[in-house]
Amino acid sequence: MREWKKVLSVVAVSCVAAALMVSQAEAQRIGPPVQIVGAPVAAEAVPARHVFAIGSKIYWVNSAGEMYYHLVHQRRVDRHIRLRGNVVAVTGQETRHIFPIGGNRIIIVTNSGELWAMQIRGDVLQPPHRLGGVTIQDIQNTRFMFPFGNRFIVINNAGDMWSYRVGRDTISPPMLIGGHTRPQAGYVPQFVFPYQGMIFVVAQNGEVWGWNPRGGRGHGRRMTGHGFTMRPDGRWLVQMNDRVYVIDARGALFSHALIGFRPPTGAAPPGGAPPPGGEPPAHEAGAPVNGAD
Repeated sequence: MREWKKVLSVVAVSCVAAALMVSQAEAQRIGPPVQIVGAPVAAEAVPARHVFAIGSKIYWVNSAGEMYYHLVHQRRVDRHIRLRGNVVAVTGQETRHIFPIGGNRIIIVTNSGELWAMQIRGDVLQPPHRLGGVTIQDIQNTRFMFPFGNRFIVINNAGDMWSYRVGRDTISPPMLIGGHTRPQAGYVPQFVFPYQGMIFVVAQNGEVWGWNPRGGRGHGRRMTGHGFTMRPDGRWLVQMNDRVYVIDARGALFSHALIGFRPPTGAAPPGGAPPPGGEPPAHEAGAPVNGAD
């Protein structure tokens, strides 16, 4: 009889734990779009090539290497301001990716796989300097790059994710981390952003899938709530604080609230690195924007 009571007790505890996990998953959702009034974003005559966020500012770099930002308030967005100093470029090389890291620094990734850093001091952009360590191999096969604590993540065209640690002036060798970002046939990723220790992929059909990079390899899960349904002319996506902002080709800005998300638990990624949840949230260091270059 005692053994049966023990079994029933274990079953009851397991059921409660499962119910809590389901309840938490259902509480995590994406809010409906809300238009932010004010100036058009990244919609000048010289087209934007890269867009990202640092703090409460949306930065963008145009095809001439000029860098601008918009200050975003709760319900409005200010007119752009151009950064003084240098242009975002490496002499003699083409830029493939740009992303922020550390709050006041951007990383330039060239078509040869080299990484260069530029400091932002107030409204002045400092000259680029090359980072030591590894370069990005098979650079033409890269699809997305974005910051994740004191690392950055590279996702290739096959959907594999690789993590690189960023030091003050060096880049450490990569390690393969949790999961394949193509959960089903016909799934076409359009945007990627990190939030609360997770990685989210937005498909062209507006579906949003989330991955826990500490949970081992897997296909993620689909988020509930409002998808980021893009207009036919939808262009950019950027995550700031507890919201995601969608920018269309005319520069209209729409906000989606990220509701109920908390840092996930799980094992550390392969390679023995500390879990991303133990580092500063990626959105504090500057969240990326991904779109067609």
